[in-house]
Amino acid sequence: MKISTLLASLLIINSSVLAGHLSIQVLGNMNPIIVGGIELGLGFLYYANSILKDVRNAFEVDVNI
Repeated sequence: MKISTLLASLLIINSSVLAGHLSIQVLGNMNPIIVGGIELGLGFLYYANSILKDVRNAFEVDVNI
């Protein structure tokens, strides 16, 4: 394993831990039902976006004159 790969992975792990601590401080007092509802809403939006992308790609027509 190269040193640069090791340093990059340690940087990512450290950033993840820092983001976790910040999110605990910010979201610690929020109602878990609200956070769960937001999570479900984001999941639904992702699913709807993937369906719309598939439909757009299915009906994409190239017209050459």
